[in-house]
Amino acid sequence: MRRWDIGVGRAAAKAMIRFFFQRFQRPKLLLGVDFADGQLRIVALRRLKRAAKGHLKQWSPEFELEGYAVAPLPDGAVVAGRIENGPAVSDCVQRLVSKLRMKSRRVAFAVKTSEALLLNTLVATGLSRREKEDRVIALAETALPYSLDEIYLDFAETRGDDSHSGRSGHHSYDQTAERITDNDQIVIVAAQLEAIDSRVAVCRDAGLDVEVADVVSLAQERLLVQLAEDQDSMDTILLITLENGLSSLALFLGGRHLATREWQFDVEELSSASSKGQVNELAQNYIWEDQEQQEQPDFASVRAIILEQLKFLLAQTMSGAPSTEVLSPSLALLAGSEACREGLDLALSACLGCPVRVADPFLKLGLRKDLDPAAVYRDAPTLLLATALALREAP
Repeated sequence: MRRWDIGVGRAAAKAMIRFFFQRFQRPKLLLGVDFADGQLRIVALRRLKRAAKGHLKQWSPEFELEGYAVAPLPDGAVVAGRIENGPAVSDCVQRLVSKLRMKSRRVAFAVKTSEALLLNTLVATGLSRREKEDRVIALAETALPYSLDEIYLDFAETRGDDSHSGRSGHHSYDQTAERITDNDQIVIVAAQLEAIDSRVAVCRDAGLDVEVADVVSLAQERLLVQLAEDQDSMDTILLITLENGLSSLALFLGGRHLATREWQFDVEELSSASSKGQVNELAQNYIWEDQEQQEQPDFASVRAIILEQLKFLLAQTMSGAPSTEVLSPSLALLAGSEACREGLDLALSACLGCPVRVADPFLKLGLRKDLDPAAVYRDAPTLLLATALALREAP
């Protein structure tokens, strides 16, 4: 019986454990499905055979992009990250999966960061799996603002020490079945039923099997390590996901998620690209050349919105941060459907005072021979979340 079919109450909460964190390695990866406002995105990867030791003279990818698909959704089908028209979304999912011609019917999706609650806690070393589950249930009953019959609940053990978040540095969550370790750090994830059930219903109606429900911030966190691996591990990375609809800023310190700010963005704001805007106090050591200033749009309205949202985001993290200087982004990555607007990365770099790159989630992946590299590069920023989900079972 699937976990989302189980009843409610304390016993059900125990049964729901093991929903977000997959604990069984399977030979095939998942289809990553991203339900964005106005667009549906699916990514399929393939694991490559590793080169024998001694023969690997240069970098070689471990995964290959097997296929992807992006399609518009009917107006109002997904609004602010919420599925409002399930049948329409399900029909689109079914069409895209058929287009990809993938044998796998197993999928991973993610709920918005604002739809999930994450708690880090410590438990006594040496407890059995059942005892740890009891501790998680007890903590959830007291610390979460929802009753247990309103949520899906899961937890995972972490390794190592991370003074910023209480989680392990760049290690993955322990994904082994029924494993008991000496590590007494765990992360707990809870999400309301509707956030999960609406997505499960869409996938089920499309003939797919949901294996993993993830959280956007956790999925981004795993992929961010690869995208910014040339940065110092303690650097502060800002991920800007700019969509025609629900957009977000996510802040990461030392490779770990600190906070996310979501808001509704109107793509019409990009039409004000030629207007003159103010470059705020965060801009440092960035000078527009006269010719560039004339030819490149400054995206004044967009910059103003990003800076406003960034102020809210930094305010969220101030209580646990050592200083605002530490949290000033050292690198910003630009993702989403609007990321490839010409000159947008330069305009945002001017106001943020740090380098801004257009995110390429396929940077460390191989490409199937019949895929067009130019088309993949063009679509890559839109597919960041779907790619992170497609890697969900990667070790």
